[in-house]
Amino acid sequence: MGEQSMVRRGLLGVAVIGAALACLWTAPAAAQVPIARADVNADCTVTMADVTLVRAALGRRCGQAGFNPAADTNGDCRINNTDVTFVTRNINKPVCEAPPVPAPTIAATVTPAANSQGWHNRAVTVSFSCTNAVSCPAPVVVSSEGAGQVLSRTVANTAGVTATTQVTLNVDMTAPVVTVALPPSALPGDDVPVEVSAAADLSGLYRTTLFVRRNAEDTRLTAPFGLAWTIPADAPAGLEEPVEIVAEDRAGNFGSIRRVVLVDDPDLTDPLVGVSAPASAAPGSAIPVRVDATDDRALARVLLVSTVDATTTPVQERTDGPFSFQAVATIPGDVPEGSIVTFSVTGTDASGNTASASAQVRVVTLVETTSLEVQVDPVFSPTFQAGAVLTGTINRGQGAAPPPPVPIVASVAPLTGRQGETVQLTVAGIGTAFTNLTQVALGPGISVLDVVADDPTTLRVRVAVAPDAGVGPRVVSVSTGQQEALLASAFSVLPGRGLVTGTLVDADGQPIANAQVCVPNSAVCVTSGADGTFTFADVEVDTRRVVVTAPGYEG
Repeated sequence: MGEQSMVRRGLLGVAVIGAALACLWTAPAAAQVPIARADVNADCTVTMADVTLVRAALGRRCGQAGFNPAADTNGDCRINNTDVTFVTRNINKPVCEAPPVPAPTIAATVTPAANSQGWHNRAVTVSFSCTNAVSCPAPVVVSSEGAGQVLSRTVANTAGVTATTQVTLNVDMTAPVVTVALPPSALPGDDVPVEVSAAADLSGLYRTTLFVRRNAEDTRLTAPFGLAWTIPADAPAGLEEPVEIVAEDRAGNFGSIRRVVLVDDPDLTDPLVGVSAPASAAPGSAIPVRVDATDDRALARVLLVSTVDATTTPVQERTDGPFSFQAVATIPGDVPEGSIVTFSVTGTDASGNTASASAQVRVVTLVETTSLEVQVDPVFSPTFQAGAVLTGTINRGQGAAPPPPVPIVASVAPLTGRQGETVQLTVAGIGTAFTNLTQVALGPGISVLDVVADDPTTLRVRVAVAPDAGVGPRVVSVSTGQQEALLASAFSVLPGRGLVTGTLVDADGQPIANAQVCVPNSAVCVTSGADGTFTFADVEVDTRRVVVTAPGYEG
Protein backbone atom coordinates (compact mmCIF):
# COMPACT_ATOMS: atom_id res chain seq x y z
CA MET A 1 0.00 0.00 0.00
CA GLY A 2 2.78 2.32 0.90
CA GLU A 3 4.70 1.47 -2.20
CA GLN A 4 1.68 2.06 -4.38
CA SER A 5 1.18 5.49 -2.82
CA MET A 6 4.75 6.39 -3.43
CA VAL A 7 4.47 5.26 -7.01
CA ARG A 8 1.33 7.37 -7.47
CA ARG A 9 3.02 10.36 -5.90
CA GLY A 10 6.04 9.80 -8.11
CA LEU A 11 3.94 9.58 -11.22
CA LEU A 12 2.00 12.68 -10.17
CA GLY A 13 5.26 14.56 -9.70
CA VAL A 14 6.43 13.48 -13.13
CA ALA A 15 3.09 14.58 -14.60
CA VAL A 16 3.35 17.97 -12.93
CA ILE A 17 6.92 18.41 -14.11
CA GLY A 18 5.88 17.34 -17.59
CA ALA A 19 3.03 19.84 -17.60
CA ALA A 20 5.38 22.57 -16.47
CA LEU A 21 7.84 21.65 -19.18
CA ALA A 22 5.04 21.68 -21.70
CA CYS A 23 4.01 25.19 -20.59
CA LEU A 24 7.55 26.44 -20.81
CA TRP A 25 7.77 25.13 -24.33
CA THR A 26 4.51 26.70 -25.56
CA ALA A 27 5.07 30.23 -24.10
CA PRO A 28 8.20 31.85 -25.62
CA ALA A 29 10.42 33.94 -23.41
CA ALA A 30 9.90 37.72 -23.35
CA ALA A 31 13.11 38.23 -25.26
CA GLN A 32 11.73 36.06 -28.03
CA VAL A 33 8.54 38.13 -28.47
CA PRO A 34 8.84 40.37 -31.56
CA ILE A 35 8.93 44.06 -30.68
CA ALA A 36 6.12 44.62 -33.16
CA ARG A 37 3.78 42.90 -30.64
CA ALA A 38 4.22 45.96 -28.37
CA ASP A 39 2.52 48.15 -31.03
CA VAL A 40 -0.96 47.20 -29.82
CA ASN A 41 -2.79 49.81 -31.90
CA ALA A 42 -0.65 49.10 -34.99
CA ASP A 43 0.37 52.73 -35.60
CA CYS A 44 4.04 51.76 -36.10
CA THR A 45 5.20 53.37 -32.83
CA VAL A 46 4.94 52.06 -29.24
CA THR A 47 3.34 54.70 -27.06
CA MET A 48 1.39 55.02 -23.84
CA ALA A 49 -1.71 54.47 -25.94
CA ASP A 50 -0.59 50.87 -26.37
CA VAL A 51 -0.01 50.52 -22.60
CA THR A 52 -3.51 51.86 -22.00
CA LEU A 53 -5.00 49.22 -24.32
CA VAL A 54 -3.19 46.41 -22.46
CA ARG A 55 -4.26 47.65 -19.04
CA ALA A 56 -7.83 47.87 -20.20
CA ALA A 57 -7.82 44.13 -20.89
CA LEU A 58 -5.83 42.94 -17.81
CA GLY A 59 -6.97 39.65 -16.42
CA ARG A 60 -8.83 38.56 -19.54
CA ARG A 61 -8.27 35.14 -21.05
CA CYS A 62 -8.92 33.78 -24.47
CA GLY A 63 -12.62 33.47 -25.09
CA GLN A 64 -13.62 35.92 -22.36
CA ALA A 65 -15.46 39.12 -23.06
CA GLY A 66 -13.07 42.07 -23.32
CA PHE A 67 -10.14 39.89 -24.36
CA ASN A 68 -7.98 41.86 -26.85
CA PRO A 69 -5.72 39.52 -28.87
CA ALA A 70 -3.41 42.42 -29.74
CA ALA A 71 -2.88 43.12 -26.01
CA ASP A 72 -1.75 39.49 -25.44
CA THR A 73 1.78 40.31 -26.49
CA ASN A 74 3.30 36.92 -25.65
CA GLY A 75 0.41 34.88 -27.01
CA ASP A 76 -0.29 32.88 -23.83
CA CYS A 77 -4.02 33.56 -23.95
CA ARG A 78 -3.72 35.63 -20.79
CA ILE A 79 -3.35 39.37 -20.50
CA ASN A 80 -1.30 40.14 -17.41
CA ASN A 81 1.47 42.34 -16.08
CA THR A 82 3.95 40.51 -18.29
CA ASP A 83 2.22 42.09 -21.29
CA VAL A 84 2.16 45.53 -19.57
CA THR A 85 5.88 45.26 -18.78
CA PHE A 86 6.73 44.26 -22.33
CA VAL A 87 4.88 47.18 -23.86
CA THR A 88 6.18 49.69 -21.30
CA ARG A 89 9.76 48.57 -21.90
CA ASN A 90 9.43 49.35 -25.62
CA ILE A 91 7.72 52.78 -25.44
CA ASN A 92 8.80 55.24 -28.15
CA LYS A 93 10.37 52.57 -30.25
CA PRO A 94 9.37 52.56 -33.93
CA VAL A 95 8.32 49.13 -35.06
CA CYS A 96 7.54 49.82 -38.73
CA GLU A 97 7.65 52.59 -41.35
CA ALA A 98 4.43 54.63 -41.38
CA PRO A 99 2.79 55.24 -44.78
CA PRO A 100 3.41 58.80 -46.19
CA VAL A 101 0.84 61.49 -45.30
CA PRO A 102 -1.12 62.50 -48.44
CA ALA A 103 -0.35 65.98 -49.82
CA PRO A 104 -2.97 68.64 -49.09
CA THR A 105 -5.05 70.36 -51.77
CA ILE A 106 -7.02 73.63 -51.78
CA ALA A 107 -9.29 75.10 -54.45
CA ALA A 108 -11.10 78.46 -54.57
CA THR A 109 -14.59 79.11 -55.94
CA VAL A 110 -15.71 82.68 -56.80
CA THR A 111 -19.41 83.49 -56.48
CA PRO A 112 -20.84 85.04 -58.59
CA ALA A 113 -18.55 84.31 -61.50
CA ALA A 114 -16.97 87.20 -63.42
CA ASN A 115 -18.67 88.40 -66.59
CA SER A 116 -17.27 87.90 -70.08
CA GLN A 117 -15.03 90.95 -69.60
CA GLY A 118 -13.53 89.50 -66.41
CA TRP A 119 -15.26 91.98 -64.05
CA HIS A 120 -17.69 91.87 -61.13
CA ASN A 121 -20.21 94.63 -60.36
CA ARG A 122 -21.18 93.40 -56.89
CA ALA A 123 -19.51 91.98 -53.77
CA VAL A 124 -17.78 88.64 -54.39
CA THR A 125 -17.64 85.59 -52.07
CA VAL A 126 -14.56 83.37 -52.37
CA SER A 127 -15.10 79.87 -50.87
CA PHE A 128 -12.45 77.18 -50.38
CA SER A 129 -12.53 73.37 -50.55
CA CYS A 130 -9.63 71.32 -49.12
CA THR A 131 -8.39 67.73 -48.79
CA ASN A 132 -5.76 66.23 -46.46
CA ALA A 133 -5.43 69.58 -44.69
CA VAL A 134 -5.32 70.24 -40.96
CA SER A 135 -7.94 73.01 -41.50
CA CYS A 136 -9.63 74.77 -44.44
CA PRO A 137 -9.99 78.61 -44.67
CA ALA A 138 -13.38 80.22 -44.11
CA PRO A 139 -15.12 82.00 -47.02
CA VAL A 140 -14.01 85.59 -47.73
CA VAL A 141 -16.29 88.40 -48.94
CA VAL A 142 -14.55 90.98 -51.17
CA SER A 143 -16.49 94.24 -51.44
CA SER A 144 -13.68 96.68 -52.18
CA GLU A 145 -13.44 98.07 -55.70
CA GLY A 146 -10.27 97.68 -57.69
CA ALA A 147 -8.62 95.96 -60.62
CA GLY A 148 -6.24 93.05 -60.17
CA GLN A 149 -7.03 92.35 -56.50
CA VAL A 150 -5.21 89.12 -55.47
CA LEU A 151 -6.65 86.89 -52.74
CA SER A 152 -4.39 84.00 -51.57
CA ARG A 153 -4.81 81.20 -49.00
CA THR A 154 -2.47 78.36 -47.88
CA VAL A 155 -3.18 75.04 -46.08
CA ALA A 156 -0.92 72.32 -44.59
CA ASN A 157 -1.20 68.59 -43.72
CA THR A 158 -0.02 66.92 -40.52
CA ALA A 159 3.46 66.51 -41.99
CA GLY A 160 3.79 70.27 -42.67
CA VAL A 161 3.43 69.96 -46.44
CA THR A 162 1.60 73.06 -47.83
CA ALA A 163 -0.58 73.93 -50.79
CA THR A 164 -1.65 77.43 -51.96
CA THR A 165 -4.37 78.83 -54.19
CA GLN A 166 -5.04 82.39 -55.31
CA VAL A 167 -7.63 84.25 -57.36
CA THR A 168 -7.43 87.64 -59.07
CA LEU A 169 -10.55 89.80 -58.84
CA ASN A 170 -11.66 92.88 -60.78
CA VAL A 171 -14.48 94.63 -58.91
CA ASP A 172 -16.27 97.79 -60.13
CA MET A 173 -19.62 98.55 -58.50
CA THR A 174 -19.90 102.21 -59.53
CA ALA A 175 -22.03 103.28 -62.46
CA PRO A 176 -20.24 105.45 -65.03
CA VAL A 177 -20.88 109.21 -64.77
CA VAL A 178 -21.88 110.08 -68.31
CA THR A 179 -21.24 113.42 -69.95
CA VAL A 180 -22.36 114.31 -73.44
CA ALA A 181 -21.99 117.16 -75.86
CA LEU A 182 -24.76 117.73 -78.37
CA PRO A 183 -26.40 120.84 -79.81
CA PRO A 184 -29.51 122.12 -78.02
CA SER A 185 -31.33 122.45 -81.33
CA ALA A 186 -31.08 121.20 -84.90
CA LEU A 187 -32.98 121.37 -88.16
CA PRO A 188 -35.15 118.65 -89.71
CA GLY A 189 -32.90 116.22 -91.57
CA ASP A 190 -29.75 117.31 -89.70
CA ASP A 191 -27.19 114.78 -88.53
CA VAL A 192 -26.71 115.35 -84.79
CA PRO A 193 -23.31 114.21 -83.46
CA VAL A 194 -23.23 113.14 -79.81
CA GLU A 195 -19.86 113.10 -78.05
CA VAL A 196 -19.87 110.72 -75.07
CA SER A 197 -17.42 110.25 -72.21
CA ALA A 198 -17.57 108.65 -68.78
CA ALA A 199 -15.68 110.20 -65.89
CA ALA A 200 -13.84 108.21 -63.22
CA ASP A 201 -14.98 104.83 -64.51
CA LEU A 202 -12.77 102.04 -63.12
CA SER A 203 -13.42 99.28 -65.61
CA GLY A 204 -13.77 101.52 -68.67
CA LEU A 205 -16.60 101.99 -71.12
CA TYR A 206 -17.88 98.94 -72.95
CA ARG A 207 -20.88 100.18 -74.89
CA THR A 208 -22.89 103.37 -75.52
CA THR A 209 -26.41 103.54 -76.89
CA LEU A 210 -28.52 106.47 -78.05
CA PHE A 211 -32.28 106.26 -77.44
CA VAL A 212 -34.82 108.65 -78.90
CA ARG A 213 -38.30 108.17 -77.44
CA ARG A 214 -37.05 104.83 -76.05
CA ASN A 215 -36.03 103.57 -79.50
CA ALA A 216 -32.36 102.65 -79.94
CA GLU A 217 -30.97 104.82 -82.74
CA ASP A 218 -27.24 104.07 -82.49
CA THR A 219 -24.78 101.86 -80.56
CA ARG A 220 -20.99 101.92 -80.28
CA LEU A 221 -18.69 99.21 -78.88
CA THR A 222 -15.36 100.90 -79.54
CA ALA A 223 -13.72 104.15 -78.48
CA PRO A 224 -14.36 107.05 -78.74
CA PHE A 225 -17.96 105.82 -78.31
CA GLY A 226 -19.44 108.84 -80.12
CA LEU A 227 -22.99 108.45 -81.33
CA ALA A 228 -25.00 109.99 -84.15
CA TRP A 229 -28.65 110.57 -84.89
CA THR A 230 -30.50 112.02 -87.84
CA ILE A 231 -33.55 114.15 -87.12
CA PRO A 232 -36.42 113.04 -89.35
CA ALA A 233 -36.83 115.32 -92.34
CA ASP A 234 -40.54 115.67 -91.59
CA ALA A 235 -40.08 116.56 -87.91
CA PRO A 236 -42.18 119.67 -87.17
CA ALA A 237 -40.44 122.81 -86.00
CA GLY A 238 -40.81 123.35 -82.27
CA LEU A 239 -40.81 119.62 -81.46
CA GLU A 240 -38.71 118.76 -78.42
CA GLU A 241 -37.11 115.36 -78.91
CA PRO A 242 -36.18 113.56 -75.66
CA VAL A 243 -32.79 111.91 -76.07
CA GLU A 244 -31.24 109.42 -73.63
CA ILE A 245 -27.65 108.26 -73.80
CA VAL A 246 -26.92 105.03 -71.87
CA ALA A 247 -23.35 103.98 -71.12
CA GLU A 248 -22.39 100.48 -69.93
CA ASP A 249 -18.98 99.81 -68.45
CA ARG A 250 -17.04 96.55 -68.70
CA ALA A 251 -18.31 95.49 -65.27
CA GLY A 252 -21.95 95.76 -66.38
CA ASN A 253 -22.80 98.99 -64.54
CA PHE A 254 -25.11 101.39 -66.36
CA GLY A 255 -25.20 105.18 -66.33
CA SER A 256 -27.45 107.44 -68.35
CA ILE A 257 -28.12 111.06 -69.11
CA ARG A 258 -31.10 112.66 -70.78
CA ARG A 259 -31.29 115.74 -72.91
CA VAL A 260 -33.86 117.50 -75.05
CA VAL A 261 -33.10 118.57 -78.63
CA LEU A 262 -35.34 121.24 -80.09
CA VAL A 263 -36.31 120.82 -83.74
CA ASP A 264 -35.76 124.30 -85.13
CA ASP A 265 -36.74 126.25 -88.24
CA PRO A 266 -33.91 126.97 -90.65
CA ASP A 267 -32.14 130.17 -89.64
CA LEU A 268 -31.77 132.34 -92.72
CA THR A 269 -31.40 135.67 -90.94
CA ASP A 270 -28.02 137.34 -90.65
CA PRO A 271 -26.94 138.92 -87.36
CA LEU A 272 -27.13 142.70 -86.88
CA VAL A 273 -23.74 144.25 -86.15
CA GLY A 274 -22.39 147.77 -85.82
CA VAL A 275 -19.15 149.43 -84.82
CA SER A 276 -18.30 153.04 -83.93
CA ALA A 277 -15.05 154.83 -83.14
CA PRO A 278 -13.77 158.43 -82.98
CA ALA A 279 -13.36 160.05 -86.40
CA SER A 280 -9.73 160.92 -85.74
CA ALA A 281 -6.99 160.12 -83.29
CA ALA A 282 -3.30 160.77 -82.76
CA PRO A 283 -0.61 158.11 -83.31
CA GLY A 284 -0.11 155.95 -80.22
CA SER A 285 -3.36 157.03 -78.59
CA ALA A 286 -5.87 154.64 -77.01
CA ILE A 287 -9.42 155.03 -78.28
CA PRO A 288 -12.74 153.40 -77.39
CA VAL A 289 -14.35 151.23 -80.06
CA ARG A 290 -17.98 150.37 -79.50
CA VAL A 291 -19.37 147.08 -80.87
CA ASP A 292 -23.06 146.20 -81.03
CA ALA A 293 -24.12 142.73 -82.19
CA THR A 294 -27.45 140.92 -81.93
CA ASP A 295 -29.18 137.98 -83.56
CA ASP A 296 -32.75 136.77 -83.74
CA ARG A 297 -31.64 133.45 -82.21
CA ALA A 298 -28.13 133.08 -80.87
CA LEU A 299 -24.78 134.58 -81.69
CA ALA A 300 -21.81 132.23 -81.71
CA ARG A 301 -18.89 134.59 -82.33
CA VAL A 302 -18.00 138.26 -82.67
CA LEU A 303 -14.57 139.32 -83.97
CA LEU A 304 -13.21 142.88 -83.96
CA VAL A 305 -10.07 143.62 -86.00
CA SER A 306 -8.13 146.69 -87.05
CA THR A 307 -6.56 147.18 -90.49
CA VAL A 308 -3.76 149.61 -91.42
CA ASP A 309 -2.08 149.46 -94.83
CA ALA A 310 -3.43 145.98 -95.55
CA THR A 311 -2.18 144.65 -92.20
CA THR A 312 -4.99 143.22 -90.07
CA THR A 313 -4.65 142.79 -86.31
CA PRO A 314 -7.22 141.15 -84.00
CA VAL A 315 -8.50 143.49 -81.31
CA GLN A 316 -11.00 141.32 -79.47
CA GLU A 317 -12.90 138.06 -80.04
CA ARG A 318 -15.88 136.80 -78.10
CA THR A 319 -17.59 133.41 -78.20
CA ASP A 320 -19.70 134.07 -75.10
CA GLY A 321 -22.02 136.99 -74.46
CA PRO A 322 -22.52 139.77 -73.99
CA PHE A 323 -21.72 140.43 -77.63
CA SER A 324 -22.26 144.18 -77.39
CA PHE A 325 -19.26 145.74 -75.72
CA GLN A 326 -16.69 148.53 -75.75
CA ALA A 327 -13.08 147.68 -76.54
CA VAL A 328 -9.94 149.76 -76.14
CA ALA A 329 -7.78 149.95 -79.26
CA THR A 330 -4.43 151.62 -79.72
CA ILE A 331 -3.53 153.57 -82.85
CA PRO A 332 -0.05 152.44 -83.93
CA GLY A 333 2.57 155.02 -83.01
CA ASP A 334 4.42 154.81 -86.34
CA VAL A 335 1.42 155.45 -88.59
CA PRO A 336 1.89 158.64 -90.67
CA GLU A 337 -0.59 161.48 -90.50
CA GLY A 338 -3.50 161.05 -92.83
CA SER A 339 -3.49 157.26 -92.65
CA ILE A 340 -6.81 155.48 -92.19
CA VAL A 341 -7.25 152.81 -89.49
CA THR A 342 -10.29 150.66 -90.21
CA PHE A 343 -12.04 148.82 -87.41
CA SER A 344 -14.15 145.92 -88.71
CA VAL A 345 -16.49 143.67 -86.78
CA THR A 346 -17.91 140.35 -87.99
CA GLY A 347 -20.74 138.55 -86.22
CA THR A 348 -21.55 134.86 -86.77
CA ASP A 349 -24.68 133.17 -85.46
CA ALA A 350 -25.14 129.55 -84.42
CA SER A 351 -26.30 128.63 -87.93
CA GLY A 352 -23.25 130.13 -89.62
CA ASN A 353 -24.88 133.29 -90.91
CA THR A 354 -22.54 136.28 -90.83
CA ALA A 355 -22.69 140.06 -91.01
CA SER A 356 -19.99 142.74 -90.94
CA ALA A 357 -19.61 146.46 -90.30
CA SER A 358 -16.69 148.87 -90.16
CA ALA A 359 -15.65 152.32 -88.93
CA GLN A 360 -12.69 154.43 -89.99
CA VAL A 361 -10.36 156.54 -87.86
CA ARG A 362 -8.12 159.13 -89.55
CA VAL A 363 -4.70 159.58 -87.99
CA VAL A 364 -3.96 163.27 -87.22
CA THR A 365 -1.24 165.20 -85.43
CA LEU A 366 -2.78 168.71 -85.78
CA VAL A 367 -6.35 169.86 -85.36
CA GLU A 368 -7.72 172.10 -88.08
CA THR A 369 -9.82 175.21 -87.43
CA THR A 370 -13.42 174.71 -88.49
CA SER A 371 -16.05 177.40 -88.90
CA LEU A 372 -19.36 176.89 -87.19
CA GLU A 373 -22.45 178.57 -88.57
CA VAL A 374 -25.88 178.29 -86.99
CA GLN A 375 -29.07 179.63 -88.63
CA VAL A 376 -31.90 180.17 -86.17
CA ASP A 377 -35.39 179.51 -87.57
CA PRO A 378 -38.04 180.58 -86.77
CA VAL A 379 -36.93 184.10 -86.14
CA PHE A 380 -38.97 184.36 -82.98
CA SER A 381 -38.34 181.59 -80.53
CA PRO A 382 -38.32 181.11 -76.77
CA THR A 383 -34.55 181.64 -76.88
CA PHE A 384 -33.97 184.32 -79.49
CA GLN A 385 -36.17 187.41 -79.86
CA ALA A 386 -34.79 188.30 -83.30
CA GLY A 387 -33.35 186.52 -86.28
CA ALA A 388 -29.64 185.94 -85.97
CA VAL A 389 -26.77 184.09 -87.46
CA LEU A 390 -24.13 182.76 -85.06
CA THR A 391 -20.65 182.10 -86.32
CA GLY A 392 -17.57 180.83 -84.52
CA THR A 393 -14.96 178.11 -84.38
CA ILE A 394 -14.71 174.78 -82.68
CA ASN A 395 -11.59 173.16 -81.18
CA ARG A 396 -8.42 175.22 -81.29
CA GLY A 397 -6.73 177.43 -83.82
CA GLN A 398 -4.97 176.04 -86.83
CA GLY A 399 -1.74 174.30 -85.99
CA ALA A 400 -2.64 173.45 -82.38
CA ALA A 401 -2.07 170.01 -80.91
CA PRO A 402 -5.06 167.73 -80.31
CA PRO A 403 -6.86 168.44 -77.04
CA PRO A 404 -6.44 165.98 -74.17
CA PRO A 405 -8.85 163.07 -74.48
CA VAL A 406 -12.18 163.21 -72.70
CA PRO A 407 -12.07 160.73 -69.80
CA ILE A 408 -14.05 157.58 -70.57
CA VAL A 409 -14.61 154.16 -69.03
CA ALA A 410 -13.12 151.85 -71.62
CA SER A 411 -14.03 148.43 -70.19
CA VAL A 412 -15.30 146.53 -67.17
CA ALA A 413 -14.40 142.92 -66.38
CA PRO A 414 -16.04 140.61 -65.66
CA LEU A 415 -19.03 141.67 -67.66
CA THR A 416 -21.66 139.98 -65.49
CA GLY A 417 -22.56 139.19 -61.90
CA ARG A 418 -25.44 137.26 -60.38
CA GLN A 419 -28.00 138.33 -57.86
CA GLY A 420 -26.71 137.64 -54.36
CA GLU A 421 -23.04 137.49 -55.40
CA THR A 422 -20.01 139.57 -54.43
CA VAL A 423 -17.98 140.40 -57.54
CA GLN A 424 -14.46 141.77 -57.98
CA LEU A 425 -14.45 144.15 -60.98
CA THR A 426 -11.58 145.66 -62.93
CA VAL A 427 -12.40 149.03 -64.52
CA ALA A 428 -10.11 150.35 -67.28
CA GLY A 429 -10.24 154.01 -68.33
CA ILE A 430 -8.84 156.33 -70.98
CA GLY A 431 -7.81 159.82 -70.01
CA THR A 432 -8.81 159.17 -66.40
CA ALA A 433 -7.14 160.10 -63.12
CA PHE A 434 -8.34 157.31 -60.83
CA THR A 435 -7.46 157.40 -57.12
CA ASN A 436 -8.52 155.45 -54.06
CA LEU A 437 -11.12 158.19 -53.51
CA THR A 438 -12.74 157.64 -56.90
CA GLN A 439 -16.49 157.08 -56.64
CA VAL A 440 -18.07 154.19 -58.59
CA ALA A 441 -21.79 153.60 -59.12
CA LEU A 442 -23.60 150.79 -60.95
CA GLY A 443 -27.21 151.67 -60.13
CA PRO A 444 -29.84 150.41 -57.68
CA GLY A 445 -29.26 147.08 -55.98
CA ILE A 446 -25.46 147.11 -56.40
CA SER A 447 -23.36 148.28 -53.44
CA VAL A 448 -19.74 149.30 -53.85
CA LEU A 449 -17.75 147.75 -50.98
CA ASP A 450 -14.26 149.10 -51.74
CA VAL A 451 -12.24 150.80 -54.47
CA VAL A 452 -8.50 150.46 -55.08
CA ALA A 453 -6.66 152.42 -57.81
CA ASP A 454 -3.74 150.45 -59.26
CA ASP A 455 -2.86 153.41 -61.48
CA PRO A 456 -4.67 156.44 -63.00
CA THR A 457 -6.40 154.25 -65.57
CA THR A 458 -7.09 151.02 -63.61
CA LEU A 459 -9.49 150.45 -60.72
CA ARG A 460 -10.25 147.34 -58.71
CA VAL A 461 -13.81 147.56 -57.42
CA ARG A 462 -15.54 145.03 -55.15
CA VAL A 463 -19.32 145.15 -55.37
CA ALA A 464 -22.21 143.26 -53.76
CA VAL A 465 -25.19 142.49 -55.97
CA ALA A 466 -28.39 142.35 -53.92
CA PRO A 467 -30.58 139.22 -54.27
CA ASP A 468 -33.40 141.44 -55.58
CA ALA A 469 -31.26 143.66 -57.83
CA GLY A 470 -32.85 144.29 -61.21
CA VAL A 471 -31.71 141.92 -63.95
CA GLY A 472 -30.16 143.48 -67.05
CA PRO A 473 -27.42 145.85 -68.23
CA ARG A 474 -26.14 148.71 -66.07
CA VAL A 475 -24.40 152.02 -66.70
CA VAL A 476 -21.06 152.23 -64.89
CA SER A 477 -20.33 155.74 -63.58
CA VAL A 478 -16.84 156.64 -62.31
CA SER A 479 -16.18 160.05 -60.71
CA THR A 480 -12.89 161.56 -59.53
CA GLY A 481 -13.38 165.08 -58.26
CA GLN A 482 -14.97 167.05 -61.12
CA GLN A 483 -14.04 164.36 -63.65
CA GLU A 484 -16.76 161.87 -64.55
CA ALA A 485 -16.69 158.97 -67.01
CA LEU A 486 -19.54 156.72 -68.05
CA LEU A 487 -19.97 153.45 -69.93
CA ALA A 488 -23.41 152.16 -70.86
CA SER A 489 -24.15 148.42 -70.80
CA ALA A 490 -20.73 147.85 -69.24
CA PHE A 491 -21.99 145.37 -66.63
CA SER A 492 -25.06 143.13 -66.53
CA VAL A 493 -26.88 141.57 -63.61
CA LEU A 494 -27.86 137.94 -64.17
CA PRO A 495 -30.51 136.01 -62.26
CA GLY A 496 -29.25 134.44 -59.05
CA ARG A 497 -28.88 130.71 -58.60
CA GLY A 498 -30.67 128.60 -56.03
CA LEU A 499 -33.03 125.68 -55.39
CA VAL A 500 -35.93 124.78 -57.63
CA THR A 501 -38.13 121.97 -56.28
CA GLY A 502 -41.25 120.24 -57.52
CA THR A 503 -43.30 117.06 -57.46
CA LEU A 504 -44.36 114.88 -60.41
CA VAL A 505 -47.75 113.17 -60.21
CA ASP A 506 -49.88 111.37 -62.78
CA ALA A 507 -53.49 111.98 -63.68
CA ASP A 508 -54.58 110.02 -60.60
CA GLY A 509 -52.37 112.03 -58.30
CA GLN A 510 -49.86 109.20 -57.85
CA PRO A 511 -46.15 110.15 -57.69
CA ILE A 512 -44.00 109.48 -60.75
CA ALA A 513 -40.65 108.03 -59.69
CA ASN A 514 -37.39 107.73 -61.66
CA ALA A 515 -38.38 110.39 -64.18
CA GLN A 516 -35.72 112.54 -65.80
CA VAL A 517 -36.34 116.25 -65.26
CA CYS A 518 -34.25 118.64 -67.36
CA VAL A 519 -33.88 122.40 -67.77
CA PRO A 520 -34.32 123.05 -71.52
CA ASN A 521 -31.25 123.95 -73.58
CA SER A 522 -28.87 123.05 -70.76
CA ALA A 523 -26.97 120.11 -69.33
CA VAL A 524 -28.91 120.26 -66.05
CA CYS A 525 -31.01 117.16 -65.33
CA VAL A 526 -32.14 115.36 -62.15
CA THR A 527 -34.14 112.21 -61.38
CA SER A 528 -37.37 112.24 -59.39
CA GLY A 529 -37.49 110.28 -56.15
CA ALA A 530 -39.89 107.54 -55.05
CA ASP A 531 -42.35 110.21 -53.90
CA GLY A 532 -42.11 112.07 -57.22
CA THR A 533 -40.14 115.00 -55.81
CA PHE A 534 -37.17 116.55 -57.59
CA THR A 535 -34.73 119.33 -56.74
CA PHE A 536 -32.40 121.43 -58.85
CA ALA A 537 -29.68 122.55 -56.45
CA ASP A 538 -27.98 125.23 -58.55
CA VAL A 539 -30.07 126.78 -61.30
CA GLU A 540 -31.16 130.30 -62.13
CA VAL A 541 -33.89 131.34 -59.74
CA ASP A 542 -36.12 132.41 -62.62
CA THR A 543 -36.25 128.84 -63.94
CA ARG A 544 -39.91 128.10 -64.54
CA ARG A 545 -40.01 125.49 -67.30
CA VAL A 546 -38.66 121.94 -67.28
CA VAL A 547 -38.85 118.97 -69.63
CA VAL A 548 -39.83 115.60 -68.13
CA THR A 549 -39.34 112.12 -69.57
CA ALA A 550 -40.50 109.05 -67.66
CA PRO A 551 -40.80 105.33 -68.45
CA GLY A 552 -44.31 104.50 -69.57
CA TYR A 553 -45.29 108.11 -70.27
CA GLU A 554 -45.39 109.88 -73.60
CA GLY A 555 -44.30 113.45 -74.25
